[in-house]
Amino acid sequence: MSQEKLVEILSEVISDLKQDYLSSKNDELVRVRDQVLKSYYEVKNMSTSSKPFIVGFVDAGFHLYKTDISFIIPIRIGALLRDSDGRLLTVNEVLSKSSVENIVLYSSRRPSGGKYEFRVKVRSANSNSLLFEKPGDDLIASQEINRFVRDFVKPSRKKEPAFFTKFTKYVEGLIELAYAVKLLHKAGEVGLKPKYVVLDGTLIKWFAVEKAGSDRVDGLNIVSALAGTDVGTIKNILWSVVGLSKTTKFTNIARSYRLFQNLKKMSRSLYTTPNVSGGETVCRILSEQLLIPEKRNIVKEIIRVVNRVVYYRNNVYVARFPLTPDSKNVFVLDVHVPEPILSVSDTVKFDVNVATHVRRVLDEVVNELFRIRSKLVVEPPYGYMEVDRIVRFSREESKVFEDTLISLVLSSLEDELADVLVQVFSPTTRMRYGYR
Repeated sequence: MSQEKLVEILSEVISDLKQDYLSSKNDELVRVRDQVLKSYYEVKNMSTSSKPFIVGFVDAGFHLYKTDISFIIPIRIGALLRDSDGRLLTVNEVLSKSSVENIVLYSSRRPSGGKYEFRVKVRSANSNSLLFEKPGDDLIASQEINRFVRDFVKPSRKKEPAFFTKFTKYVEGLIELAYAVKLLHKAGEVGLKPKYVVLDGTLIKWFAVEKAGSDRVDGLNIVSALAGTDVGTIKNILWSVVGLSKTTKFTNIARSYRLFQNLKKMSRSLYTTPNVSGGETVCRILSEQLLIPEKRNIVKEIIRVVNRVVYYRNNVYVARFPLTPDSKNVFVLDVHVPEPILSVSDTVKFDVNVATHVRRVLDEVVNELFRIRSKLVVEPPYGYMEVDRIVRFSREESKVFEDTLISLVLSSLEDELADVLVQVFSPTTRMRYGYR
């Protein structure tokens, strides 16, 4: 294709994209949502934190090796602590534990008497683990998780292969959360407890199994098994765990950008908090929609944008707040809350007490996070991308894992199954499905 023809086609596509975007802004859901968000969020300038404190950053690198009935996921998880002077400290320096923890997550979905059962195994390859402190703790956690899984996931959902994939990724996310909880708990014991721990990504990704299970347990029970800590203690620690997303959906970026666009000249670093004085307006706008029964779903969808439940049984919610460090790129900060700020039943409710508390948390955590920044595009908090480097799988490490896996498949399994799995797990899959 000639360059001239390519430019012609792409110009046409960009024109279509522009028209579709402008049309979408006239959609009733988008119109009402924008009205609500402008009243719900207050935009503020980032400022210098007056009382610096310790912040933790947790991240995990992983690869997926998948068959129709199972996953094998090697995970590298680690953390950095940024002290009040801006120094980055490893877990080994603070707690004399492995700076990077190597974990293998195995999950399977197999038929059983006309039904399907999920099975999960979590194994740590480190002898000096932060998450699993004593030998055998990982096996005990695996047994507990499987007991919860039997209660947690409805039999009807276990029939769905796509749900099995979602559930496995959910467990991987809960491992990161359990590691953050353990870091907060153990660092506190040695007097270096971070005031907040930041997870790379949204806390909403652990919402993938909404209404999937019974009322007896939820995801926090799995975190409890992984961390070896009771659910009540975990809930108390959870309010200090936040999520920071550097990538998000187009719609999230677009609506966040509209919040900031009129204020960019005031400051290039902006963040949002709940606007307590705007709560009455938000309730009025949404209550007008509630008067029309078929628009109830519009109200629910808008409320899900700003906050939603993530652990049903334990009443834990996540509230979301866009921010921009450089007036161009949008991050989203997630915080755990014990009650929703905005909710709907017969009426729409704005909880002033929760909103006031969250404002204090955001003013504190955002200004401290961005007090020191990495000299990178988008200016992320110092420590946020640095932990990514220590947990990312190198090409050599991926090859060692893959070669070991294939070698054991060949030496341990019958020819037919071995040949099938070698093709699934080996680099030849890249030729069949494209390079990754």
